[in-house]
Amino acid sequence: MKRTILYVLHGTAFAIHLTSFILSFAVHDPKIESDIKYPVHSYLKTNDSLSIKTEYETDYSLSAVVLVTVNEGFTFASHMAAIMLLTCLKDLKIKTIEAIRRTAEYSLTAGILQVALVVSVGDTMSQDIIFLLVINVAIQLLGYISDKNGDMWLFITAFALLATEIWYVVIHVWNVNGIEDMTYYSLMGGAYAFFYIAFGLVKVIPFLKSIQDELYILMSVTSKVSLSWILIGNIYQGFEDFGQPLEVDIEWKTMQTSIVITSAAILVVGTGVLKWLEPRDEARTKVVPEKPTFKRLRY
Repeated sequence: MKRTILYVLHGTAFAIHLTSFILSFAVHDPKIESDIKYPVHSYLKTNDSLSIKTEYETDYSLSAVVLVTVNEGFTFASHMAAIMLLTCLKDLKIKTIEAIRRTAEYSLTAGILQVALVVSVGDTMSQDIIFLLVINVAIQLLGYISDKNGDMWLFITAFALLATEIWYVVIHVWNVNGIEDMTYYSLMGGAYAFFYIAFGLVKVIPFLKSIQDELYILMSVTSKVSLSWILIGNIYQGFEDFGQPLEVDIEWKTMQTSIVITSAAILVVGTGVLKWLEPRDEARTKVVPEKPTFKRLRY
């Protein structure tokens, strides 16, 4: 039963992320780029005083939409790999391999999505991108080891690093001036914080730990698709609000609202369905002890 549920979840996730990958690739516009910069500090001596001048030079440019496309590509490839592994592996190895596969996937995708959220707002420091990507890998590894060994201190350390990342991304997303309606930018920051915190809480809530593998797939789909398309919608809506609409003509706010509501419904209903299926799974896999047999004894 567990294998069947994982098949269905991974297959659905593969189809959704493949569709999102194709659509994000299709809507990309080369105008959507942000400069990635690095600081240069110059020390200037004038008469008897010393002054420091810091300038920021452009290292390269990145497109947040391209990052979303790459992220969706890694994600649908990971779910495709999961389907192949489920076909080959024995039941006893599924849980272990699923945890390793999930850690490898999130080590890439969670970091890339954070970088995309920051880059979508404006120019970003190159060292900040490196920190986000490397810290995310550390968080995923700490989470995996904590889950495997039951070490709560490792989990607390990982959560502290995650809180720092969330704070960094949120202040970038919310500290935007010159836009009258910040509702959808605030939504992106709030949704990001909620989903990333929820991934950590699943490990410590007893009610959810028994369906952890299945629930992570459900959360991965809803969080990545929601955040990716809120981000893309904000970019295109921003150009439109400033009188410079791009070629893709979509009701972005309607699309964003629809995706968020649908994702929330899928997450809530899906969690309930997984818990409802769990007893059936346990009932079918439960080993029934054989009745003891006794030899005839003569007294």
